[in-house]
Amino acid sequence: MDYKNIHIGTHIKHIATCKELSISRACTFLKCSHQDILDMYCKKSLDSELLLRWCKLLDYNFFMFYHTHLQIFKPLASTTKILKNSDSKRDEEYVFRKNIYSKEIINWILEKLNKEELSVKDVIEKYNIPKTTIYRWIQRNHKNKNYETN
Repeated sequence: MDYKNIHIGTHIKHIATCKELSISRACTFLKCSHQDILDMYCKKSLDSELLLRWCKLLDYNFFMFYHTHLQIFKPLASTTKILKNSDSKRDEEYVFRKNIYSKEIINWILEKLNKEELSVKDVIEKYNIPKTTIYRWIQRNHKNKNYETN
């Protein structure tokens, strides 16, 4: 799977074929022509509203390809802090966290910990992953190595 260069049309076509979706059914649901469906299968990207409709039609999350891309190539984008404007009456900090990490990301981090290329503290600071989450991954993967937080 190439998460760096996502061609969403290919993925849609593959899932539609696997789920045996007829083009006429897709045309009806998406309110477009037969040729429009074939054109979408060839497109590298689609409008997010249209992609959302494909997700509903095929009962499949196509946005996960982009989320995985962010986790691999821009890890801090998947856990972002959003600050409220300072001129508002309340200085609240809104925090958005995406707590879904793909198996590839978990395995990569565990491998770095296992090889002692990173410490738990490094992972917490660099990738903003909670300590409890890291230790849960370690426990689930039955790693007997002692990872130090120092």
